[in-house]
Amino acid sequence: MSEKANITIGGVALIKFKRDKRIAVNLIQIAKEFRVLLSDNGYFVDAPFDAISLILRYGDNEDLSPQELKINKKYSQLDTAIYINIHNLLSMSDEGLGKYLRLAVIEACCDISANYDLPYEFLDAHRKNV
Repeated sequence: MSEKANITIGGVALIKFKRDKRIAVNLIQIAKEFRVLLSDNGYFVDAPFDAISLILRYGDNEDLSPQELKINKKYSQLDTAIYINIHNLLSMSDEGLGKYLRLAVIEACCDISANYDLPYEFLDAHRKNV
């Protein structure tokens, strides 16, 4: 089981809101899961980058399509971001929050797959298990 940091997930607030530790706890767990999932399924074999840096931008709007896809050549890393409606996130149950964040990461990875012709079938299968 590989735990290479091939995906980093972080967040940034675009508006003020009361911080919820559940979000960070879920993102840490999701990043660990996806490091193994992406590595075990050869996601980066034909990719022009070795890692993904995914930033969740918390605000009033939502757009799960990766924005500003840029390859950082120095680190061989794809830098991108998605927009998350923080008000919806804060109102979710613990289980709903984890499920929503996993699905958001799956959607972002699927869009990246479409842009760079990378495998995505395993992501569709993983989506059904979330």
